Amino acid sequence: MSESCARFSADAVGAHGAKKLKRGLDGLRGVRSVAVNRETGLICVDYDGEALDEKELERRIKGLGFAVSPPDGGSRPS
Repeated sequence: MSESCARFSADAVGAHGAKKLKRGLDGLRGVRSVAVNRETGLICVDYDGEALDEKELERRIKGLGFAVSPPDGGSRPS
């Protein structure tokens, strides 16, 4: 098992969005924990890097209806 951590930034999360993100990400195989700060939009996911990768997490977040970016506003390496 390879423990990994991914951080994303999303706009306008709010209380309902935070619950939706947590439920949607907790259901992925390999996700260990999910924390969402509804005021700042910061999403932190601890996961098993052998079962899941950061790109899949990003796809899931986008699939839940949220636009995401790296927490520092920069771009992710391809």
